[in-house]
Amino acid sequence: MSDHSELIRKIIKAIQSRGGVAFHVFSGLIKTGRFAIHGAEDGTFDVIGCYKGHFLAFDAKVGKDVLSDDQIEFMAKVRDNGGVAMAIYDAGTITGLLDSLDTER
Repeated sequence: MSDHSELIRKIIKAIQSRGGVAFHVFSGLIKTGRFAIHGAEDGTFDVIGCYKGHFLAFDAKVGKDVLSDDQIEFMAKVRDNGGVAMAIYDAGTITGLLDSLDTER
C-alpha cells in the first residue's frame, strides 16, 4: 500500500472511529478498453465526510506534494459554505482537528 493510500485510510478510520461518516472519493477518469469511468470533478478532495454536523473534505498529501489549482478552488468552495477543508500531511493533524470539533459544541 502506498503512503498516500495509507494516509487516506488513516483519515477515514479516524473520522469513522468517532462515529462520523467518511469515504474515499475517486476523481478523474479511468479508461478500461472501450469504457471510461468518470469520477468526481477535478479538484475534489480524497476524503469527504461529516462529523458532528460539519461537512469535511481532506486531501492526503505526501512529501512535497501540494494542492493543485483545482483543489485550491474546491477547498475555497467548501470553506465558503461553512465546511472544513484542508490538506493533510500526517494522521496526527486529523486527530487534532477532530479534537477541536469535539470541543466546539
